[in-house]
Amino acid sequence: MGSGTTKIKRTTTKLIFVKVDSHFKRGIPFVVKVRLVDIKGAPMPNEQIFIKAHELDYTNVTTSDQHGLAEFSINTTNIKGSFLAIKVYHKEENSCIHHPCTAEEHAEIHHMAHSVYSFSRSYVHLETEAGVLLCNQNHMVQAHFILQGPLLRVMGELIFYYLVMAKGSIIQTGSHTHHMEPGEFPVKGDFALEIPVDLSMAPETKVLVYTILPDGEMIADSAKFEVEKCLLNKVYHKEENSCIHHPCTAEEHAEIHHMAHSVYSFSRSYVHLETEAGILPCSQNHMVQAHFILQGPVLRVMGELIFYYLVMAKGSIIQTGSHTHHMEPGE
Repeated sequence: MGSGTTKIKRTTTKLIFVKVDSHFKRGIPFVVKVRLVDIKGAPMPNEQIFIKAHELDYTNVTTSDQHGLAEFSINTTNIKGSFLAIKVYHKEENSCIHHPCTAEEHAEIHHMAHSVYSFSRSYVHLETEAGVLLCNQNHMVQAHFILQGPLLRVMGELIFYYLVMAKGSIIQTGSHTHHMEPGEFPVKGDFALEIPVDLSMAPETKVLVYTILPDGEMIADSAKFEVEKCLLNKVYHKEENSCIHHPCTAEEHAEIHHMAHSVYSFSRSYVHLETEAGILPCSQNHMVQAHFILQGPVLRVMGELIFYYLVMAKGSIIQTGSHTHHMEPGE
């Protein structure tokens, strides 16, 4: 005989924050992006998703797209306090708050953002997108700003500077000039930074944008981006051309380029099979070399690991086999 308890969940959906900042800047829209999924983790399109911001007495609703994503933009101009508490929920709020009922519950999530301090209430903000930046492509980073202060009224333009940093070094710099209209106050606007993504930026890069107001106050923001781990291979015949910087009549030799993209593994564990160009002769044993690197805390307590292999031809499995790797203590 025995006894136990079972917890029955009535929630049939789940909301996940895809994009939400830890801080808000008064006067700059606060963007929230969420994904709605079912109990199996599959995206749920064409569903109503609500948001409520308590400090603003603000409620809005939108419909999830084909990927289950929904995005909201909250006007922060009239926030009086130092924090912004939001609630995102699926369908109407639960009507079973004050009395028990058996209706299914729908997902909801909460977030609190704190205000960024500026003496003049001036801010610049860089937008970030979830995901990995792809190599050899130009990435557009959107910047929004609101600037205040009496000295701005007599200025004709203001320059924003930006730096791109990776591996402890500054690898790109640039600037953007905002031309102010007569009587423009506060000074508000947005602009885009075009960032070429290359090998030197992997695996992570940071972008810093800043401007200095006439009274010496610095207004800045930074954003971090994950960059694809790409590898550029270059193969050439004979010495590289020495006529790059001056004209000459030397013959040019062939060269080719190739770019390889990284393979993703959550635990950073990989196995790789070597291949050789050519045709395998009949009636001979052919050796295929396998290389592997495995990581993860569970491996520390395992004594061996078994690799299985299949040989397929014409849509059928024609051979199977296995290899056992015996692990050394502390390996």
